[in-house]
Amino acid sequence: MKFLEKFKKTKGTATIKKFDQETGEKVFHDWNIMVVVFALALLVVVAFDGYLFVRVNQGDFFIAETTEESSVLTINRKTLIDANAFFEKRQKDYEASQNVSASSTPEIDPSL
Repeated sequence: MKFLEKFKKTKGTATIKKFDQETGEKVFHDWNIMVVVFALALLVVVAFDGYLFVRVNQGDFFIAETTEESSVLTINRKTLIDANAFFEKRQKDYEASQNVSASSTPEIDPSL
């Protein structure tokens, strides 16, 4: 009972000031602005997430739009054949140099 009596006494005195004497600003006004801004930001995010969910769920979000003006890049076959021949020649030269160096030059022991 004593607790309830103390609560009733402090209930009226423990109110927040509506006007801050030190800075001269309205405290509730600032809090209301912040709450409204965050509520609007929340609504925008929820709306965008809903839109994104619906678009992905329908399956048309990841489909690329194609135009008839797009052209297909073709490969120049002569350049491809020349590049292949160049690398085949280098591979043969490398294998030949490995065979020659392994058979003709013995390892010399530097400690002798």
